[in-house]
Amino acid sequence: MRRVFLLVLAALAVVHAASFVGSGPFDDDFICYRYASNWVEGHGLVFNPGERFEGFTNPLWVLILAAGIRLGLDPEALSLALSMTALGVATWAIGRAWWARNPQASLPFPALLLAASPALAWHGVAGLGTTLMAALLSLWFLEWDRARRADRPAWAAAVWLALACLLRQEAAIFAIAFLWSEKRACRWVPLVPLVGWTAFRLAYYGRWLPITYGAKKLPFIADLQYGIDYLLLSTLEAGVGLVLILSVYAQRWVRSHTDVTSPVLTGFLAYAGFVVFAGGDFVAYARFFVPILPIGYLLAAEGARALVPARGGRIVLGALALGAVSWTQKGAIVPIGRVELGIGRPYRFADADWNEGRWRAMGEHLGRTLPPDTSVALSPIGVFGWTSRLPIVDPLGLTNDSVLDEEPMLETVAMKGHHRIDPDWILSRRPALVIPGNGHRDPLNGKPSVNPWEAPLFFHPGFQEAYEHWIVPMPVGEELDVWVLEGTSVPDGWRAVGG
Repeated sequence: MRRVFLLVLAALAVVHAASFVGSGPFDDDFICYRYASNWVEGHGLVFNPGERFEGFTNPLWVLILAAGIRLGLDPEALSLALSMTALGVATWAIGRAWWARNPQASLPFPALLLAASPALAWHGVAGLGTTLMAALLSLWFLEWDRARRADRPAWAAAVWLALACLLRQEAAIFAIAFLWSEKRACRWVPLVPLVGWTAFRLAYYGRWLPITYGAKKLPFIADLQYGIDYLLLSTLEAGVGLVLILSVYAQRWVRSHTDVTSPVLTGFLAYAGFVVFAGGDFVAYARFFVPILPIGYLLAAEGARALVPARGGRIVLGALALGAVSWTQKGAIVPIGRVELGIGRPYRFADADWNEGRWRAMGEHLGRTLPPDTSVALSPIGVFGWTSRLPIVDPLGLTNDSVLDEEPMLETVAMKGHHRIDPDWILSRRPALVIPGNGHRDPLNGKPSVNPWEAPLFFHPGFQEAYEHWIVPMPVGEELDVWVLEGTSVPDGWRAVGG
């Protein structure tokens, strides 16, 4: 009956994720589609043909998407199917691990938290391999715990962790804990794909790390403040802070020297510390914490059992935990740092309609009406770059090396990962079109919008001299404001402003 219950719970987690269909995939997932597609088409593992920069941080995800494209599958549909299925696998694996470690428990409470969490459910449609990472780490924990109990080599656990390291190299934090604690030969397995991909990266891209690490890294104090704000926001969205506190008490639930709690807890806390050190992320619903939340919910539940031995107290604490992870079904606006953010289910759908929906319409329309060699500079390169298939000049330097030596604009830009731009480099690339403000007009006055990080480009004398403002009628939605390089032909129906 327990196995049937877990399968039902896993299915409910998938259904919960499916209820978010229409609010994802997230824009960055489309960057992966373009890398994968270019590779399949023979252009190499690149965003723009001829430009070798690793603008992704999830190699295994890109490889899976490429394999799907090779088989004729739509990468967007594949991303949704894999992400939702992975959430179900993570729920099942953590439930199995919980009951194996706590056979007297009536319910697999950590699995219930996973199935109920809107944060996990939304990432089940957002893509990027986030829930796949959660599933791989959950399977690693389950198999390592099983192997320790049976006193046998943890080969299955090592393979799952190796795949996690290939998916995102931050999983090496857990690989170090695994290597340190596991004394058999299998302990080296997780490092093999990580070392292999690093060798490939050096040979193909000429760098030790993806380009995004340098583009997004800020001075230590600035990143620390962003990281603390991110932890607070993630606590509101998924109960991360409470999970971190309760997980420490899981040590009191350790039963023997073979228990994997200590090394797993060490990896869990170190991973969370790394997220704070890196400054967190701008993506909603605790993206950087989601991969470790299944393990975190299990550790926190065991910590709660040790901290609150009375059954009645644990029931109350469990009810509070379910409320803490699921309250964002309704949504709210909260102040975080220098901005106010809308968090919760309604805002994920609203953001997808306002952003990804707009960028898809822009990409599809301009991709149909412009020559295929027309280069475009804009900040949201994902959906637009995928749907238009036009050459992209990336102002934020996530798919080129233009901003690595630029000073971050800490005073004028609040959004993490958007602090650097090199207007001289952008102008040297002579993009035919520049689209400001993520393709939106200011909702207050209806005028063209310019993102704070785009201001150095738009007020640059070279830009003012070389580019003219045009209005593009759109098949759906408001008209699009673009700046066109002098001498560039435009389709019929475009209107020059002030001409």
